[in-house]
Amino acid sequence: MSAPVPTTHIGLRVGWARVGLATWVGVTVGMIATAVTSRTVSKPPWWLGASTNPAPVYFTVVPVITCLLPIVVIALRRRTSPLIGCVCAVALVVSAALDASQTPGIAVVQTALALAALVGSVALWAGIGTV
Repeated sequence: MSAPVPTTHIGLRVGWARVGLATWVGVTVGMIATAVTSRTVSKPPWWLGASTNPAPVYFTVVPVITCLLPIVVIALRRRTSPLIGCVCAVALVVSAALDASQTPGIAVVQTALALAALVGSVALWAGIGTV
C-alpha cells in the first residue's frame, strides 16, 4: 500500500495572516476613533451624519463591511486576502474623497488609515504560499 498523499493548498501563511490581522484591526480601531471624534466635534463623515440627522443605516454599514471583510478573509487565510484587502483599502480612499469638501480634516485621517491598509494589504502578497 502507498502512503496517503498529504494535501496542501495555496493560502496565506500564519505569520503574514497575523500581520494582516494586526493591520486591519488597527485600521478598524482608527476608523471607530475617527467616527467618535468627528461626531464629538460636530463634523461627521458622510456615512455617519450629524447626531441630529444621522445617515441611513445602509450608509453606515459601508465602512463597517469595508473594515470587517478583510479581517474575516485574512483570518481564514485565503489566497485572495491581499486582493480583497487592496479593494477594501481603495474603497476607504473613495469614502475619504467623498468627505474632502465637507470635512477635510476627517478626510485626511481616513486617507491615512486607508493608505496604511493598502500598504499592509500589498505586503500580504509576500505571504502567499503552500500552507
